[in-house]
Amino acid sequence: MTTPITRTQQKPLPQEFPKQAPGLDTKKLSGAQRDAYLALKSLFDGYGLGTLATKILEFVQNGYSSDTISVLLQETTEYKQRFAGNEKRKAAGLPVLRPGDYL
Repeated sequence: MTTPITRTQQKPLPQEFPKQAPGLDTKKLSGAQRDAYLALKSLFDGYGLGTLATKILEFVQNGYSSDTISVLLQETTEYKQRFAGNEKRKAAGLPVLRPGDYL
């Protein structure tokens, strides 16, 4: 079980994301950061959202937990386009489907 991170422990949320990374330097990651990046990258590759790797790396380097990163990524345009049916379900007052169920 992960320990919740309070807002005072987190860095401020980014207002804008880079359109394209100049190059992902994952060599600077180690331990828990590397594991979180690789786990999330693999998960989002499976959803057809590997393009979010830049954002995943940015969030990891800013110290966000994997749970927080998952939530932040769900707010991206790419995620909302990939799971557009869930956006329609939400607008209709229906519960959204988990990505695995959606796919």
